[in-house]
Amino acid sequence: MGGTEEIRVPGLPGRVLITGMMLWLAGCVTLDTQQELIDAKAALEAARSIGAEVYSPDRYRRAQEAIRQSERELTDGHQEMGRALANEARENAEAAEAETLVIKARAKETATRAIAEVRQQMERARQAVATWRDQGALEEDLRIATGLVAEAQSALVRAQNANDRGDAQSSLIEVSRVRQSLGQVEGALSRVQAVLQERERQRKLAEEAKKEVPAPAPEAGPVAEEVQASAPQAKPVEKEPAAPPPQTYTVKPGDSLWNIAARPEVYNNPWLWPLIFTANENALKDPDLLRPGQTLIIPRDYDEEKAREAERKARQRGGWSLKDNR
Repeated sequence: MGGTEEIRVPGLPGRVLITGMMLWLAGCVTLDTQQELIDAKAALEAARSIGAEVYSPDRYRRAQEAIRQSERELTDGHQEMGRALANEARENAEAAEAETLVIKARAKETATRAIAEVRQQMERARQAVATWRDQGALEEDLRIATGLVAEAQSALVRAQNANDRGDAQSSLIEVSRVRQSLGQVEGALSRVQAVLQERERQRKLAEEAKKEVPAPAPEAGPVAEEVQASAPQAKPVEKEPAAPPPQTYTVKPGDSLWNIAARPEVYNNPWLWPLIFTANENALKDPDLLRPGQTLIIPRDYDEEKAREAERKARQRGGWSLKDNR
């Protein structure tokens, strides 16, 4: 006779016992599924702890969504679908973790190379500052350059610390700050070098002028005076009138306001470059950015006070904007 046989237990109906066994088996499936969901959430947290949200966002989001769907399926009683989604979430979370580790390893290697490069650049900058100090550069310029080197050193320490703790992204940001400070150091030292070169040029000109001074002629006796009086007098050589200073200047490749102001026909003084910038501020947005072929106005109506003010701004410029401190 077909059908399900009832198992008789004294004191309990057979069908009640069978129903209890089925519920027990269903409970085991639920516990297994819950454990798989717990494993998926643990894998997702491990990925999040190393930055997978940033370095492997697609896989990380897929894992998050699979966990949410798995929870909904389990709530609705769909055990198999819930387990499948939990496994999918765990696989995506583990893949996101692995991808993040690879990307961060490459980024750390890049940051390590960048740190080594800027460390060498900073050492060269320190040596250059020491050299200019030995050559008698102006203390104000050396103070600016030394301060910028100190800023670069602080950023370099932060870059190394970030790289050591595995935060290559922050390390590379600090490396860029090191490079920015060192670029400003190079600008300050180029101005120092221009001043030293101009000082050396003036010294040589003074030495040449001393050599060209003629020795005093011997006193002429009575006979020599008569001969000199009877000799025809040479006509004085008429000097050509000096050309007026230019009112404009056409920018050439490689020009800067500094070297334009230093030209003898302009101001013969590089520290007066703010005069040119102020006169051309409608055409110049940045004193460091000139376009070849650009025509600049060279102001000639400045007095001694304006010249001193321009030189003060040039010496104190550093990292500030000339337009903001005019």
